[in-house]
Amino acid sequence: MLFVLDESLAENIDDRKVQQALEYIGLGRSEGKHLVFCEKMGIMKTFAECEALSQKTRAVYFNIYNKLASKRAYYNTFVRYMRVVAEGTHSGISWRDVGNKKEIRISANLIDDSTFIQKTMLLCENETDCRLYEKMARMAVIGRKINISYEPRGGGGAETGKVYRVLQKGRNRLCLCIADSDQKYPGGPIGDTARNIRKADKPSETLCELKIIDVREAENLIPTSMFSEVSEKDQNRMSAVDFLECLEKSSNGETRKFLDLKEGLNGYRFFGLLSKNQPPDYWQNFFNIVRPFRANIKEECIYSQDCSASDDKRCECFVMQGLGDGILEDVLNMLDHARKGKTDRKIAEMIPDELRDYWEEYGELTAAWCCSGSQISAS
Repeated sequence: MLFVLDESLAENIDDRKVQQALEYIGLGRSEGKHLVFCEKMGIMKTFAECEALSQKTRAVYFNIYNKLASKRAYYNTFVRYMRVVAEGTHSGISWRDVGNKKEIRISANLIDDSTFIQKTMLLCENETDCRLYEKMARMAVIGRKINISYEPRGGGGAETGKVYRVLQKGRNRLCLCIADSDQKYPGGPIGDTARNIRKADKPSETLCELKIIDVREAENLIPTSMFSEVSEKDQNRMSAVDFLECLEKSSNGETRKFLDLKEGLNGYRFFGLLSKNQPPDYWQNFFNIVRPFRANIKEECIYSQDCSASDDKRCECFVMQGLGDGILEDVLNMLDHARKGKTDRKIAEMIPDELRDYWEEYGELTAAWCCSGSQISAS
């Protein structure tokens, strides 16, 4: 994250707690875990010349001071940043809106150990999801000398809420949590995992932020063209790809964002959704659109609008085949592969318009929390 050192720190440079905070922040910057900035050159010069700070820390701030003029774009780049202030100016932790950004304001006296300056934890339901949001973050900083560095943490689905709750209570660790909504249709109820994390969330009181994505799962953010590249030798997957391509060309393409792409949708589950009619006519309109794509549902089931199987596992019909649990990892591995490896710019070109806003929003958010620089030698 970008640490903005407030002028009040320079005005209170003789305060031991301010010095302690500056030592830890300098250490984090020297290790390349975060970025550091000041609005005025004189502020950074004060830190670089403060004899109460260690020689190593002064060297770090002197390095930043020499390059500060060229780093002013930092302040305008990120949608989140942290402002560190002297205790007399502000106590505790709070958030405030600054234009289209959010500023986390923290008192220097709370930065009293190295936990604060560790890499931001990126908490998702699994580490594969973390890799996806890292891709988005790298696209958000294309052409800038900014690194993306974080500690990946997979919460393990239902356990994610417990992990997030512990981090919030600690109030000493930067964490961005991105969770699937598990919504089955636009505006529908979120799933149990997202709901448990939201219950644990205490906005504006900690160094953590929760983002529940606006589609069903991380897989729904992946372009169909990427699915196609990793599915050429798998008949079931290619069937799903064909279905998605047809759906995207239809007037009901928005439904793609809320389908269970990993498991697919069989007749038993679909007719169960259709019978509930929630939201009104949503699934009926969907079925009217996709029915001509492939004849994968028995005529008797279509006529009765009910599944003839006694349970989900016995159903032989399907609206869409599933892409499988490993589809996201396969896509990410494809993008990373040495032979087929794609640059961030190439990946950006593969994102269709209907998914671009999501990639930009989640990429900018992840980049703000996980931005970092190269290590600074204090020699």
